[in-house]
Amino acid sequence: MSTYQIEFITPLFSRGAYDDRAEIRPASIRGQLHHWMRLLGGKPTEERAIFGSVHKDFGGRDQPPAASRVVVRVSSLPKPGEPSPWLPTLPHKPSGANPRNGPNAPRCAFAPGARCTLTVTERFGGLSDSHRILLDRATRSWLLAGSLGLRATRGGGSMKWGGAPNDAGTYHTTLSALLNGAQLRFDLLSRLFTKAEDARRVITETISHAAFGDIFYPLGAVRQGREDPAPSRKTSPLRLTVRQFEDGFRILAMWDDRQSVTGNTPEHLRTAIDRLANGTTHSRPTEIGKLLQASKLC
Repeated sequence: MSTYQIEFITPLFSRGAYDDRAEIRPASIRGQLHHWMRLLGGKPTEERAIFGSVHKDFGGRDQPPAASRVVVRVSSLPKPGEPSPWLPTLPHKPSGANPRNGPNAPRCAFAPGARCTLTVTERFGGLSDSHRILLDRATRSWLLAGSLGLRATRGGGSMKWGGAPNDAGTYHTTLSALLNGAQLRFDLLSRLFTKAEDARRVITETISHAAFGDIFYPLGAVRQGREDPAPSRKTSPLRLTVRQFEDGFRILAMWDDRQSVTGNTPEHLRTAIDRLANGTTHSRPTEIGKLLQASKLC
């Protein structure tokens, strides 16, 4: 059994069964571990061996469903069952006339400082050594560089794992070792923040996805109406989260380099950063663009 202590340093937008109550479901964390296994180059057969599968047709072969060999549990979240605070999803924008409607409206969330315990337990004879190493690597990568919930690619649900290094240099070295060989690139941006929410505000102030249509939306997209040519939904290959160190908070920028999955190239990333930094006909320059432009991400 492996146990991890997690503290959320930005609002976690993770609505549960009730509109006014935030909740973390083990299935959501399992989904993150699946995602990080794929980012690290894990194979579908390895995912199936660890997490099982309900599909008979797996990897082009007809196989019977398999039970998961691991159980994911979450506990110790504050005040279970009580109404959650409503916090802004995009802190750089006003919520509008009706604070409970619209894409910029506040949503129920766990406030920064919320803590939980994640437990991963093996069963049914446990995992092979190689599968245990892969699961541990994916888990630690997510805890060091990942996030959870709504707006997770734009600073929401950023967290601090109890086992994470407290200084930026050691953190960078540790994460580099974990991601070695993966089609990922990352950098800690230069600005140091005294408050995590200030970092999240900088992250969320980007520009409309329409500005990136000619380079296949490297910041992701959600179609806005019938006339919008964007995909109905595309996850951003550029993930921006907040990390805490002994001297303050910094923004972690990570780019998914799997072109066959994202449809984006390194040139798309460079173009997107230039547009963020310099502005476009319909938008002004942004601070996040300038920070990315000065980084080693490209």
